Amino acid sequence: MKKYELILFDFDGTLADSIPWLVKAINGVAEKYKFRQLTPKEFSELRGRSPREVMNYMQVAWWKVPLIARHVRQLAAQNIRQIQLFEGMEIILAQLSAADVRLGVVSSNSEENVRHVLGDALANVIEFYECSVPILRKRARFERIVRKANLEREKILCVGDEIRDAEAAKQAQLAFGAVGWGMSRIQDFAPYAPREVFFQVPDIATRLID
Repeated sequence: MKKYELILFDFDGTLADSIPWLVKAINGVAEKYKFRQLTPKEFSELRGRSPREVMNYMQVAWWKVPLIARHVRQLAAQNIRQIQLFEGMEIILAQLSAADVRLGVVSSNSEENVRHVLGDALANVIEFYECSVPILRKRARFERIVRKANLEREKILCVGDEIRDAEAAKQAQLAFGAVGWGMSRIQDFAPYAPREVFFQVPDIATRLID
């Protein structure tokens, strides 16, 4: 038995262990685009903040955000071998697909990068790709998939590791599942009352497939 008909995954920090790479890359990006560089302590303290709070703290001009996002995607493509799926995630995605759960990826990363990390076999089990998503536009991409999938909203679960994932799911009136291995910590999601909580990667199959 499957608990949801469709699961929409975030990519970086949810499916892929890309945060260590981002930590190393962020200050080079900051130097290029003239915003505040972060110490490891500051990066850790920002993990539970909303996108607006993070941008304000880092003193990023909002008009620069699309340029920065594009640059980060390009850097990720150049260093794609440093980014891999979390251990066990390949098995989880295969199990969900075998249980006839429809799958999607909604990410600020590029579709090319996402597909490369997934590999051909897993990339082909993903039905919906909404990639290169602007930082505050995830809700619109969720809504687009809802229309394409032709499903009732209660049959869809959004899974992510950041506060903006939880915010977007709430705005789109979709259930949200918080993961405990990405950018934000499980306790950071408390105000959003996630429907599902996954402390470890295997929890996804345990909780969503009977």
